[in-house]
Amino acid sequence: MQRRYVLIGGSLSVLLLALGLGLYASWIALTRHLDQPFDLHEPLIFDLAPGTSLSQLGSEFARRGWLPYAFELPLGAQLHQLSARIQAGTYEINPGETPRLVLKKFAQGRVKIYSVTFVEGRTFGQLQRQLASLPGLRLELSG
Repeated sequence: MQRRYVLIGGSLSVLLLALGLGLYASWIALTRHLDQPFDLHEPLIFDLAPGTSLSQLGSEFARRGWLPYAFELPLGAQLHQLSARIQAGTYEINPGETPRLVLKKFAQGRVKIYSVTFVEGRTFGQLQRQLASLPGLRLELSG
C-alpha cells in the first residue's frame, strides 16, 4: 500500500516537473519571438483599423512573417497588460523594432505624425492640391 503511494507521488512529481519545463520552454520561445527584430530595410506605414482584434493583428503579423504563430501577439499583449489599451491609427514601424516594442507603441497611441507648411498668400485651391499630395491624408472637401 505504501509503495503504491510512493509510485503515485513519484509519477505526479515527474508529471509536474515535465509540465513546468514545458511552460518554461514556451515562455522562453514566446519571449524570443516577441524580441526578434522585424526584417525591414526601411520604415513601414502600418494602418491599425478601428475594431481590429488582437487575434486579427496577430494573424497579420504571422502573415507578414513577423511572428511564427498568430496566437503569440495576443498572448504577449495579455501578459504585458497591453491588450485593453491598443489604439487604432496609422503607425510607423522602423527597422530594428520588435513585436514587443510595436505593441507598446500601439498601446501608447504613438501614431505617425505628418507635418504640413502653409505658405501665406496661397489660394484655397492651391492648399487643397498641397494637402491632396500629402501621404496619409484623405481629401474630403471639394471646391
